Amino acid sequence: MSATAETEKLRDYFGDYYGHPYNRHQAAPLVTVDKAPHYTIHVAYLDDLYGLIPSARKMEFGKTQIDEAGYETAVQLLKAFDEMKVDNDDKKSVLIFLPGIYEIEEMHRRMEDLMTLENHKWILIPLHSSITSEEQDKVFIQAPLNYRKIILSTNIAESSITVPDVSFVIDFCLMKQLKNEMRSNYSMLIMTWASKSNCNQRAGRVGRVADGRVYRLIPKKMYNEFDDNELPEMSRCSLSRVVLMSKILDMGTPKQLLASALDAPCLKNIILTIRTLKQVGALLSTVNGVISSMDGDITYMGKVMAHLPLEPPMSKLIYFGYIFNILNEAMIMACGLSIKSIFSQPFNRRLEAYTQKLTWANYSCSDPIAYIGAFQSWLENKPEFDRNRNMEKTWAFKNYIQLSAIRELYDLIDDVSNRLNRNFGIIANSGKMKWTKPEEKALACKVILAGAFYPNYFIRGTNNAYMDEHEVLKTLNEHDPYRTVYFTGFPNDQPKELYKEAIESLFPQKIVGKPTAHFSTSNKVYVEFPMSNVKNTTSNNNQYEDNGNQLVPGNICYGVYVAIKMRTLKFNFNIPLLKPNDAKKK
Repeated sequence: MSATAETEKLRDYFGDYYGHPYNRHQAAPLVTVDKAPHYTIHVAYLDDLYGLIPSARKMEFGKTQIDEAGYETAVQLLKAFDEMKVDNDDKKSVLIFLPGIYEIEEMHRRMEDLMTLENHKWILIPLHSSITSEEQDKVFIQAPLNYRKIILSTNIAESSITVPDVSFVIDFCLMKQLKNEMRSNYSMLIMTWASKSNCNQRAGRVGRVADGRVYRLIPKKMYNEFDDNELPEMSRCSLSRVVLMSKILDMGTPKQLLASALDAPCLKNIILTIRTLKQVGALLSTVNGVISSMDGDITYMGKVMAHLPLEPPMSKLIYFGYIFNILNEAMIMACGLSIKSIFSQPFNRRLEAYTQKLTWANYSCSDPIAYIGAFQSWLENKPEFDRNRNMEKTWAFKNYIQLSAIRELYDLIDDVSNRLNRNFGIIANSGKMKWTKPEEKALACKVILAGAFYPNYFIRGTNNAYMDEHEVLKTLNEHDPYRTVYFTGFPNDQPKELYKEAIESLFPQKIVGKPTAHFSTSNKVYVEFPMSNVKNTTSNNNQYEDNGNQLVPGNICYGVYVAIKMRTLKFNFNIPLLKPNDAKKK
């Protein structure tokens, strides 16, 4: 999003065209209001840092990513800010633009390591859409005297917020952008270089209440080659809902209607969208009985999709939910997948958040199922929460739920429910099919998920999909592969049994139960988790809850998933070792 407007494009679009015999176009009038800036913004590029920071010369730009030299350059810049002489003791804040949560975590880790080694007085604040609103509010809190606030943010800070005390911006000029994947016609986030408009918007975060400095960590020549503006969303994202709305309006073929848009999408994208809508059952392959590749008559399912504020696969999920008489569950899943996640991921408690999410999903490893468990639990307690907001906040904090997001989900479900009733007379729990067993209803939710997203789902390939059973057992030294992980690199000159308790304590036993460490003659250490772990404590009346052994799909032990997540989050699995001679004396 950018606060700047392409005035010339708008002038031409809203101008007047005089046909024969004049054949001329007159652009719409433009009124400008000049406002002189009160403060100066100094912009520097990577070229300006070559003589100051050695790692700046090592940065490479062949791929849209941040390399080791890039992180090092940013860290050295921060150290340089601390060395600058200022007129007072007030250390101005720094805003660093990073493309995603992974890059935020990596930068955060490097800065924490440096703070440990060199005792820098920094307050690090991550800013990302998955972080709770309470954590996001920390960016507005003034740092203590002699401390510097450093905000690590995605482009959420590009135009959504203004932090008055920011005087430095470090911009890697990268962003994640929704783009249509041509083979599947699904929109996905990809890493890309920002446009000049995006970069200027980021630079505008300083210079509002005082002079500011902006450091773009790319060569100036490269910046000059950037596009002036990012590609419009209609030109890079799925057109499914737009095409369906054009069919409801009945103002000609989708091609004719979309051709009059300010930024008309390419014909290839329109054809692909129509083909996809025919595949999901929203359009027929014919128009008035005649086969057409550029158009198709809208079906009843297509009309439902057009009237709902959701993408077609989500609307189809609701459609199937009505057929199977699980409309409430289908609306929760579809609406949950259409908004910002209701699950919070506090920056330093991401493992706990992950395990709680597994609990909400009844260990199915399914986000949509997790939405059902969490939302129904909140809805069950909503009357009491309405009377006591502090109780609601405590519940949300304990269960890693974002209150603003779950309230948004509630409103969206209500909107969808009203549209279904108003336009089609569809209401929940009115179908003939009745579910008597909770496990059957839970299975039906998985069935409609598979149907709604067909043919876009993951299946395990047949080639090299299964490791040889004997090889697996050999690798794990005959331990159960469904509940065992292993470490490598344990020194052979150390008595391994001495470290058994330390290795077992690496894993949170409140979450996974008490694991058992096993040793062999090699440098491997095997950790085996118990089958039955802690019980679900999120809800007393969750129909998707099972208090038996907690096994995720494929009978894999819950502890194995937690261990893998710990590795993904780059947990420190190091344990202090004694000197070999001292260890043998023990």
